[in-house]
Amino acid sequence: MDKIYPALNSFYQKNPIGTVVLKNNRDNAIENITLNVQITGVGVEKEFVERIVPANSEKKVYLRADFLDEVFNLSGPKEIRVSAKYFYMGAEESAPLPAKNIEILPRGAMDWSNRSSLACFINPSEHYIGHFVQTNILPVFGSDTGSVQLKNKNILNAIKVYSFYSANGFQYVSDPSTSNQRHSELDNVRFPTETISAKSGDCEDFLVLLAASLESIGISTALIDLPASGENSGHVMLAIDSQMNAGEIRNSGLDTDAFIMYKNSYWLPLETTFMGKEGFIQAWLYAKKLYEDSQSSTAPATLISFSDAHKSYPPSSYSRVYTGWDQSKVKGSEVQKVYNSEVSKLSNMSLENKLLEYLNTLDRYPDNINYRLKYARELWMLNKKAEAENQYLQVIAREPNNFTANLHLGNICAEASRTEDARYYYNKALAKADDRQKDQIYCNLCILEYQNQDKQRALEYFNLLSDKRILQERERSIYLDLSHN
Repeated sequence: MDKIYPALNSFYQKNPIGTVVLKNNRDNAIENITLNVQITGVGVEKEFVERIVPANSEKKVYLRADFLDEVFNLSGPKEIRVSAKYFYMGAEESAPLPAKNIEILPRGAMDWSNRSSLACFINPSEHYIGHFVQTNILPVFGSDTGSVQLKNKNILNAIKVYSFYSANGFQYVSDPSTSNQRHSELDNVRFPTETISAKSGDCEDFLVLLAASLESIGISTALIDLPASGENSGHVMLAIDSQMNAGEIRNSGLDTDAFIMYKNSYWLPLETTFMGKEGFIQAWLYAKKLYEDSQSSTAPATLISFSDAHKSYPPSSYSRVYTGWDQSKVKGSEVQKVYNSEVSKLSNMSLENKLLEYLNTLDRYPDNINYRLKYARELWMLNKKAEAENQYLQVIAREPNNFTANLHLGNICAEASRTEDARYYYNKALAKADDRQKDQIYCNLCILEYQNQDKQRALEYFNLLSDKRILQERERSIYLDLSHN
């Protein structure tokens, strides 16, 4: 008989807890054998039928069990009794087998020699974790997604969940057991609502909590298994399916190198031990580094989605309400602060990656004027004006009368109070401007001269405007002053 892991209670419905060998030493077949199995204290009683054991042969019967919820609360040795009834030469006989003890392990016991079994702790449809996410976490954020270019709901919701737990005092604690050590197998893992009640946990506790929280709102997650290698003991991390393809990632300003390609999608790795210590983005980038480092080792990291793992290790039926949680003490403002900070970091990461993509493209196609103008515009919008000016000057070097480059160089110089340079570039832009564009430049020159205290020249440009409302909308006080002259 094997040891019983209560978290695998759904697994045991289709997989054996042990075996009974039926040995027939007689010269005739034994037929219609019925085995009755009882395990004391956990309400298990199950029958198995074997049609025939031929003469002078043996058959192995695999025993399965439908454990009741009592199995989650009772640990230690339990007596298992197996009795047999059968027919021999047309007559019914019975044979009680010797009682044996079977060991039921503690509720959270897990065998690290098969890490995929961690999936049984993650139940996407478990009521209480779903209720917690829907009524405690998501309402803190409303419909706000932050002012980030990335609108991917999976990543933003992952940041929300991580930020909520971090801001509300969930702290990583090192595992006092021997889990994840190279030669250990047995560990204790908490179910998600147990971690919510404790507000603390180790690596796999937080992995299970985050995975279950995200799975409950339809976000697929996976286990990243980093096997033991050299002096490094084994480790596990979380992966989150972004459901983005390469084009969508690049359009969001992110780099595909920050993700892991798996099952035709890009997955975001996450180091759960950073909970309560470091932010989401840092946990993401650190996890990607660990993953990349492992790929050159003798034991590279692998991914297995929990949906795939559930095919072998179905979710446990364990379901308990979390305790000790006071919703009135949820640090909503602190959660928003942490979330906004992470979204800002994500936005910066997106923009920096987008700028890097512009540079890489310009390295390949340095004479692409339109692409260089777009890059200069992005720099200008990011207030990187010196870099923007440099790009516009490179356009002018290739195309001296480019309207867009001359206009924006005039704007940059005007803002920097370089009046002569501004006049020079504005007048170069005029040479290529249509009537609508001329009004825009006349307006710019009018404002430039007025602010340079040359009202007469400002008035000259004012009178050249075919539509003076342009100035009125931009500088009403200058418009009113010049209108009276």
